[in-house]
Parts: sequence; C-alpha cells; structure tokens
Amino acid sequence: MLARGRLLDDHSLKCWGSNNNGQLGLGDTKNRGDEPNEMGDDLPAIDLGQGRSAVQVACGFQFTCALLDNGEVKCWGFNHEGELGLGDTKNRGDRRLQMGDNLPPVELGSGRTATQISSLISTSVCEATPRPARF
Repeated sequence: MLARGRLLDDHSLKCWGSNNNGQLGLGDTKNRGDEPNEMGDDLPAIDLGQGRSAVQVACGFQFTCALLDNGEVKCWGFNHEGELGLGDTKNRGDRRLQMGDNLPPVELGSGRTATQISSLISTSVCEATPRPARF
C-alpha cells in the first residue's frame, strides 16, 4: 500500500508501487513496477508544475508530498482525512489534469515556505537526499 519515490540527479521525481489512490501522481490508479516495461525510461517523472523540481520527497500511507525548489509543498494521493492539506477530502493524482500547475500547493501561511518535509508514518519506504532549496 506504500508508494516508493526517488529524486533523480536532475531533480525530477519518479514514484512506483501501489497506486490505488493516485499516490504515484501519474493521473491514474495503475500500480507501477509490477509489470515488465514499467520502470526506467518507461516510468514517467511526476509533473510538479512549470519550471518546478523537487528537493525532497516524503511518502506516507497512500499519499506522497514533495518539497519544491521554491519552498512550496505539493501533496497527492489519499485524502480521506485531509492528509494532503488542501482544505478538502478529495484525492489528487488519480485522474488526468490533477497534477502539475493544476495541483495547488499546501497553504503554509502568508510569506511562509517549507524547509523540510517528512512522512508521519513509521513504515515509510521513501528516502531522498536533501538538497538545499533554491529561493
């Protein structure tokens, strides 16, 4: 039930594993990595928005969050209890046109940006090499 995500050397983000609630951010609910020809160049990078890249990723239980290079945080996947921080309980990332510039950032407060994110679930299997955010 957990997604796996990795930041690549070009700051793009790729996720694979269970995707029943869109936690891979690929616009569907199809699992990735369990069939031939789904990894490597066949696995698309997550669309975080025009000109945006990830500097850190945290994968929770059926949701994923990314700290972007501008200090914003975007989250997608399961949102039954507001896990995504978007002021509603709608899942994101499980349908076309929900990612990229269509995915709003988490509202952190006027003039606030994030410096770090982490998963609140102790069994998270995601990891990332923290890189300094470019502001």
